[in-house]
Amino acid sequence: MAHSAEPDASGERFTIAGLPTPESQTLPDAMAPLIFNAWYVIAKRAEVDRSLRAIKSLGQPLVYYRTEDGRPVVLDDRCAHRRFPLSKSKLIGDTIQCGYHGFTYDTTGRCVRAPGVNVQPRFGIRSYPCAELGPWLWVWMGDPDKADSAAIPFIDPFEIAPYGVTGYKLNPANYMLFIENILDMSHAHFLHEAASIEFALQPLQRFEVPGGVGFIQEMASMAISFMATWCGGNPEQLVQGRMTGRQLGPSFHFNLTENIPLPGDDQPVLPGKFCATHAITPMDERNTHQFFSVSIDKPLSIGEKQLLSICEGVVFEQDVTALGAMQRAIDEDRRSGQVEYSINSDRFGMAMRRILRDRKAEESAGR
Repeated sequence: MAHSAEPDASGERFTIAGLPTPESQTLPDAMAPLIFNAWYVIAKRAEVDRSLRAIKSLGQPLVYYRTEDGRPVVLDDRCAHRRFPLSKSKLIGDTIQCGYHGFTYDTTGRCVRAPGVNVQPRFGIRSYPCAELGPWLWVWMGDPDKADSAAIPFIDPFEIAPYGVTGYKLNPANYMLFIENILDMSHAHFLHEAASIEFALQPLQRFEVPGGVGFIQEMASMAISFMATWCGGNPEQLVQGRMTGRQLGPSFHFNLTENIPLPGDDQPVLPGKFCATHAITPMDERNTHQFFSVSIDKPLSIGEKQLLSICEGVVFEQDVTALGAMQRAIDEDRRSGQVEYSINSDRFGMAMRRILRDRKAEESAGR
């Protein structure tokens, strides 16, 4: 699936050092394999600048920056000479000069200068297709011939609910554990204490989503709860509630909660809509980058910094603690036989387990 050479700006091909060879991993059933033919978020686009920044994605070290004319660039974060991190090197114009021996690379990954060598080097590192969409920078780490930025799985929450924040968490768990977490929202009552027991017990209806799963949960009467405090609403106000969730492939989750006035209730409903999105990027098999946004359709009353602190420091930190504990249990478990028992509310997560394993099998087969 990986190419052994890439063209530079002139179209001339050069050998790439150390191309990743993504193969199927043998993992416990609760964990999903790394899928390379997909779009993943690696940064907030506002933070992509003239600095050299590093991130590990799908087990691969990446360096990213912005060219002088504003284009984002993503390359392997390793010099082809002796593997020194290019993120610890120097940006000169649009090229990176390795901070160890001065080997210099252009935006295509080609080595354009090797000190002491009088001929044009014919080697380099891999460059990755990338695109900016919404608040993020996305990268394609698989077969570059299959990269289509029009297929990035994104729904813009700020077009629906314009007031909110974006943030980041690192989850010490396989990304499948994170996906199951956001597909079974009953944990909002038990883990976060942010929803009623009636909400936790309300069954969900499934609908079809290409390459993923979708669910709808409808409540005839529920309290608006904690999200009302973000815009000066009444957390105890009863409304009709509808939650719609979509998991789009391995890397993006969109959730919309709509609060609808009860018949005869003249109070304003604050907020009327609440969106949560999660861009899911495996760092490796056992750690997951979570780029998130939360937004509502009414102006904030608590300030963006306070809202971000609630999300990063309280709600999603509780998820980090829970998922980390489950990943450790998976890694340490040596029991034989059935070690998990699933119920009806797990069917969305179980469906995603099958979808992702099938997608990995297709990728490994070159399809």
